[in-house]
Amino acid sequence: MKKLLLTITGVATLFLGYGQLGQIQNGGFENWTSQVLSDTLDEWTDSNSDQPGPVTVFQSTDASDAMYSAEITAALAGPNNQDTIFGYIFHGSTGSNGPDGGISYTADFDEVQYQYKGDLVSGDTLYLITIRFTGGVPGAMEIYPATYGQTSTWTQGSINVSTGTQDELFIGFVLGDPFGNAAPSPNSTAWVDDVRMFNGGQSATDLPDPSLENWTSVSVENPDNWYTLNNILVPSGLPANVQKTTDAASGSFAAELSVLVEPQGQDTISGIVSLGQIDIQNMNPFIPTPYEAMPNELSGSYKYAPSNLDTGGGLLVEFYNGGSVLATGYQPFTANASYTSFTLPINLASAPDSAVMYAFAGNNPGTILQLDDFAFNGGDVSVAEEFKIKSTLYPNPTEDKLYLRTDKNTEYQIIDIMGNLVEKGETSELISSFDVASLQKGVYFFKLTQNGKVTTLKFIRK
Repeated sequence: MKKLLLTITGVATLFLGYGQLGQIQNGGFENWTSQVLSDTLDEWTDSNSDQPGPVTVFQSTDASDAMYSAEITAALAGPNNQDTIFGYIFHGSTGSNGPDGGISYTADFDEVQYQYKGDLVSGDTLYLITIRFTGGVPGAMEIYPATYGQTSTWTQGSINVSTGTQDELFIGFVLGDPFGNAAPSPNSTAWVDDVRMFNGGQSATDLPDPSLENWTSVSVENPDNWYTLNNILVPSGLPANVQKTTDAASGSFAAELSVLVEPQGQDTISGIVSLGQIDIQNMNPFIPTPYEAMPNELSGSYKYAPSNLDTGGGLLVEFYNGGSVLATGYQPFTANASYTSFTLPINLASAPDSAVMYAFAGNNPGTILQLDDFAFNGGDVSVAEEFKIKSTLYPNPTEDKLYLRTDKNTEYQIIDIMGNLVEKGETSELISSFDVASLQKGVYFFKLTQNGKVTTLKFIRK
């Protein structure tokens, strides 16, 4: 439905940045967190699984029939939030030019009934779309308003559609007019449930999963304090190309990076771990993270199994002050069947304010790179250095109220998963309360700063 909705983004600003004060946090890749990215419908196609970007369809326990319904929203995406992701669900298939097929459905019908609720901004509408296919040839696309405005209780919707015959049917709901100029507001939400077909007032053959009961959670595991491309790959149906492995140089775990073939087979996707955010919309996608120490070396261990003589694996580290480069180092990875230690010299004449550091697996599909024991050493960096503000967020997940327990006079920023600042301030009490009911559902972060030290806490608005 990418062409139909006239919107496609490749947002990769995944997670909030963790400021590095000296030592590399989780440099041994011991700590990993599993995150539920979205819930996707099993028998319908939804925008979560059909396009990259923010989650726009949610499994809702607010249902008119059985246990679940589909909650459909819109979301801002892209550089400076200049794009809008439309939420949608449909039966059928799509190609580069929009809907190109339907599900097998031969029953006669002249009416579609459904249950709905709506919390839609003025001007926004949830639409029903139907296309009848015969012998692979589509008939006319029909678009009908399904709901608009405010409907706080479950309401029966009924749309009379043109009569006709078909051997395949494309049918779906989309928030926003896919052919209009105005994108829907991210504050608009509609709920759909119990979608039934009728003919002459009598029930017709049901669509697959008419009550929207069958869902699968899409989750991914990432190394704490690092950024990867996993949160783009997994929702798109590709495997994570940064994974936890027990084959470690020391400790219990290491990071395993692999090279994948992208879906169209035109290019490859290298496994990447980065200390700073990754934004593939930028010409330089690796965003510097705050860093103030002056180490004189970077050490680590790796194993490298290149495919077809791949020589593309390596690690780059770069330090900045005021946007100017102070020092750069590059460590190539060569074929090694067992863990090999490396030491990369760092020559800093003055203190940085930020740094970029990322490692990548290579260029050829099948290449595997394993990483462990990354550490900055020397200078004013202590190998044993650790930092964590003792702070707690609760309840988590939450629907409306969120409480932060931390020290007084701690600066805070609330940032969404796209890296956008939602709120900032300073705590005046040991326990501060926040009303998050107006936030879109999804993952958010508290960035806490105290005496120049930074830590980050994650919470989920459900």
